[in-house]
Amino acid sequence: MRSRPCALFFPMVVVALAQAAHAEAPAPEPARIAFHGFVDGSLFAPISGYAAGSRGVILGVDQVELDVLANPFDNVAIRMDLNWFPTSDAVSFDALVEQARVDIGLGAGWFLRFGKLNAPLGIELQDPVDMFQFSYSPLFFYAQPSNLTGLFAGWSGKGLEAQLFATNDWDQPGTPAALSLGGRVQVSSDTRTIGLTALVGPLRDEGRRLLLDLDLSLVVGDLRVWVEALLGRQRVGEGDATTWGLTVKGNYAFGAHSLTLRASWLDAEAGLGGQPELGRRNGELTLAWLFPIASGVAGVAELRADDYEVGDPVLTGALELTASF
Repeated sequence: MRSRPCALFFPMVVVALAQAAHAEAPAPEPARIAFHGFVDGSLFAPISGYAAGSRGVILGVDQVELDVLANPFDNVAIRMDLNWFPTSDAVSFDALVEQARVDIGLGAGWFLRFGKLNAPLGIELQDPVDMFQFSYSPLFFYAQPSNLTGLFAGWSGKGLEAQLFATNDWDQPGTPAALSLGGRVQVSSDTRTIGLTALVGPLRDEGRRLLLDLDLSLVVGDLRVWVEALLGRQRVGEGDATTWGLTVKGNYAFGAHSLTLRASWLDAEAGLGGQPELGRRNGELTLAWLFPIASGVAGVAELRADDYEVGDPVLTGALELTASF
């Protein structure tokens, strides 16, 4: 019977120590969450090259976006870009969610990313808050994926980043038995960046394509220069179709204002965007003025000329206003 007090004593000590440890342990930090977003609207004016009855000024809201960024842990970042395009009738997860990504730092420079994210290639970004002009180049619009859904793994160190990825087909939330593979190497410094991206797939698709994209950016004082060269091959019927393109863009800042000049040429043997009825060639020249309006509000005025293999040359003008937070 004398052992009974000891038998009761040890459980009581364990419980007391556990309660003390729980009381002394620091409370976990709350998840760090930030919200960003924008409202983007424009006035688009066809000037020449349009068929009779199709000309007319278009005024409206182009895009509304809310970005949610969370850092629940030091090595984990979660991002969701939710957007809405008022002129689009499509209502689906893929249309409403531009990005849904998780970035994980594995230590020693290694990282893992998964989900849906903006395709890591080229010199032009998707959102108007990141652009120096209103429109996209023919390379971006016809010859590249905008978003990729899959798994990305790589290493990033001082001035160097390399990654490999396995994804669905271009801009597709799901493509059963149609895996695509890719990789990117990027070397950068304070004033210049050069990157090479390769994409191939879908691997089990008869229309499998290969894309090589080389991008270069350079900063010299108030002048920024971008150059992008693209080469693609795609299986079409019994043969292969070649796509190649080049974009050169410069932006000169003076105070809070800047001027952008962009020139592009795209030749797609299978037709622009894979549509033979559009012809195979598109050359464009764009001039844009970016100017401030108020805190968080900016405007862009753009004049663009396009020359196509099919149809007359096209001249358009646009005025865009973007409010961001």
